[in-house]
Amino acid sequence: ELTESTMYEMSVTLFNSIENEDITEEIMEEDDEHMFFFAFTDSLFTSPAGNGNADNRDDPIDYNDFDRNSLPVGLSTDWETECIEDDEIVGTFRVVLKHQPGVKTATSTIDNGGTDIDLTWDIKINEDTDAPPCENEEEVITDVTLTFTPTDGGDVLTATAQDPDGLGPLPIQVTKDIQLVQNTEYEMSVTLFNSVDNEDITEEIMEEDDEHMFFFEFTNDLFDSPTGNGNADNRDDPINYNDFDRNSLPVGLSTDWTTKAAMTNGTFRVVLKHQPGVKTSTSTINSGGTDIDITWNFGTVVTSADDLESADNALKLAPNPVTTTLNWSLEVDQLQEKEVLIYDQFGRTLYMQQQQVSGWTPIEVSSLPNGIYYLQVRSADKSWIKRFLKTN
Repeated sequence: ELTESTMYEMSVTLFNSIENEDITEEIMEEDDEHMFFFAFTDSLFTSPAGNGNADNRDDPIDYNDFDRNSLPVGLSTDWETECIEDDEIVGTFRVVLKHQPGVKTATSTIDNGGTDIDLTWDIKINEDTDAPPCENEEEVITDVTLTFTPTDGGDVLTATAQDPDGLGPLPIQVTKDIQLVQNTEYEMSVTLFNSVDNEDITEEIMEEDDEHMFFFEFTNDLFDSPTGNGNADNRDDPINYNDFDRNSLPVGLSTDWTTKAAMTNGTFRVVLKHQPGVKTSTSTINSGGTDIDITWNFGTVVTSADDLESADNALKLAPNPVTTTLNWSLEVDQLQEKEVLIYDQFGRTLYMQQQQVSGWTPIEVSSLPNGIYYLQVRSADKSWIKRFLKTN
């Protein structure tokens, strides 16, 4: 029995009471030989959506644990229950543990190997009397783009964030930081998209503008206008909103920003609140549900758009596509040590190490399955990221 609209982490433990053996520990030691598959009644969960991967290996399951080959195991998984209109939702929940020594691959299915367990539970999702109505649930948003357009003409600049696993346990992650030209006035537009259901969330917000409002928080001395540090801590602090709802209250899909002649590095936070029935001239960031809460870093301070191109091209990868050894270099002065990460399209971190910034540095990637990956170099206040393709 579970509660509606709730995120759970589910762990599986297994024991052999005949010989007093901890089978969970054995599976962890032989993780490259084991995999859990799941089948469940559709409409039980918002994440993972569907009915499980017992019938189709590629169907979504929110695995938290992976073997030495970066393939899922399933001793730990995440589940978010559906919002329900009636008293309860009932169905079944099947768990299958397959033993696949020598045959577990990125495409092996429930039909490969031996079966250690195959159990089906009855499942019931109970109503939460304190939960908001289903239509007031927060939006599913997987992609966010900030577009900065100079009001006097010039290069349009963007900053982006993305949910690497779609609807799942991983939060939206910044994929491109903010880099703006000094002493420039910009109109910033926000676009939002749900790639899981192929929905334009920007359009939905425009249609329900009296239920939504963006709040902003940023480091002092980034902008000549608006001044201060944003209205996340104080609703009445200045923000240059361009769009307003049917009640003449601000929305925030379009705002104006003027950078200082001498900018500092800092952070820029964007929070979208869903406030059906509670949005007023005095409602704050603490009112309603939260659709997004993302903080971007301000990257390299620049004086012209030409400098931005140099900053974007600072991280170099070779060869790309790569078969065995990926070399990276970062052409940035006065940097010593950086954290280097490789993660896949699902946001799973496959490599993380502190490395010196000096010329070309090799990373062995021959063990990675073929596919698209991302290499990220980051420090406390900046990050660089590029995509690469692993092939045979």
